[in-house]
Amino acid sequence: MFERARKPASALWSGPYTGNRVPMHRSRCVKVGGISLEVDAVGAGEPVVIIQTALDADELRPLAGQVARLGRHRSLHYHRRGYGRSSPVDGEASIARDAADCRDLISALGIAPAHVLGASYSAAVAMTLASMAPEQTRTVTAIEAPPGRSPEFRAANARLFDTFRRQGAAVALDEFMTMLTGPHWRVELDGAHAGSVSALERDAATFFGHDVPALQSWDFDSAQAVRITCPVLYIGGADTWPIFERMRRETLAVLPHAQSETITGAGHLVASTHPVETAHRVFEFLERHADTG
Repeated sequence: MFERARKPASALWSGPYTGNRVPMHRSRCVKVGGISLEVDAVGAGEPVVIIQTALDADELRPLAGQVARLGRHRSLHYHRRGYGRSSPVDGEASIARDAADCRDLISALGIAPAHVLGASYSAAVAMTLASMAPEQTRTVTAIEAPPGRSPEFRAANARLFDTFRRQGAAVALDEFMTMLTGPHWRVELDGAHAGSVSALERDAATFFGHDVPALQSWDFDSAQAVRITCPVLYIGGADTWPIFERMRRETLAVLPHAQSETITGAGHLVASTHPVETAHRVFEFLERHADTG
């Protein structure tokens, strides 16, 4: 199951957790059907599958570390197809295929049903997984899910994809990041975390060529929601964009059993800007729905 593994699977994915320091990441490629997915394991305890979000392949790793730091859960953060050491993307882009990959990864690791967490793009993957394979999900944490039905959101994605198709990934990335953070985004990003810009440039083609079209075809509605029977936690930023706030309200309307949490002072990137606060909300939720078997 593991490529280039030097230890048995049991040693890679479990073990005692001691002290307040987050244990070292253990990165391995897991065979999932005909592909490989790169998985980072950190911590020990009940597993939490953390689905990598779009563009920034490691955006959720600080959150994964904080969840593990609390000492009761093993964070399994994995790279989707086209990112990191995972297999390249091929075929038609869709949220459903990413959800199927997550389902197959959970089966390959033998951890079903599992706690599953996603943010932004990967929140859509987590919600779709819970709908299509409820037997695989113990809980779902969705952080700032994408507003797939919003006309403004669809129009923005269509413009980005058109730029990518006509002028390439580099131009589309500059347009996207300038829209998000301003014209000096390269200096600001590399100033905060060296190598951030090159990482985005490396993965931009996957983002624009796969993730953006997948978002365009995703539509979460009551027909999907009714199949989600596991506990759901929805986390949003108090200062997020209006279209994401509307998505939160719409999701809670079709998932009446879901618990909602809002992080004060946070925007759409709440999982990366407020990882400690987010991890504590996740931890409290998971503790209420722990595996008692």
